[in-house]
Amino acid sequence: IEFDFRYFIDYSFKKLKIRTDNISIRELENLYVKEELKISDIFPDVIDFLKNAKKKKKILIATTNNFSSLLVNMLLEKFYIKKYFNYIFISGDIGLRKPNVNFLNELSTKYKLSLNYTNTIIFGDSVNDDIKCGIRKKIKTCHVIRKKRDEILYVEKPNYCINNFNKVCLV
Repeated sequence: IEFDFRYFIDYSFKKLKIRTDNISIRELENLYVKEELKISDIFPDVIDFLKNAKKKKKILIATTNNFSSLLVNMLLEKFYIKKYFNYIFISGDIGLRKPNVNFLNELSTKYKLSLNYTNTIIFGDSVNDDIKCGIRKKIKTCHVIRKKRDEILYVEKPNYCINNFNKVCLV
């Protein structure tokens, strides 16, 4: 189960016995987003991949396990990539996280999509979330490995592994 930013703050403050009289949850979320935006960056190959995919009329769906819709939308705007996505699906908005397969079911229901899983691929940097979700739904998966690791121990192996999107050939 996933929660949104408001729930997280309310729950945390209650647990810590902090009064919220003079604190706006929106103000707290804005502070969080401001700091995240300072440290966030995008890999240049992502933009080229998105441009190429859009040119080839691919349907692009951004899915994230983030609980702040504000942060996700601000990041997409900061890097000028929101225009490339047909749909944006944020776990905090629906109360589900990847790898729960109902996350993808909810995506299909919300946007009235009949996803053809044989022509779909999930690109993800998280083996435990993105890749596992795809494997559970029998969708092809591609693990995007950005950090140098000695060895990745896969419980469930992705179909493909890449370290940048320059190696992706869209047909």
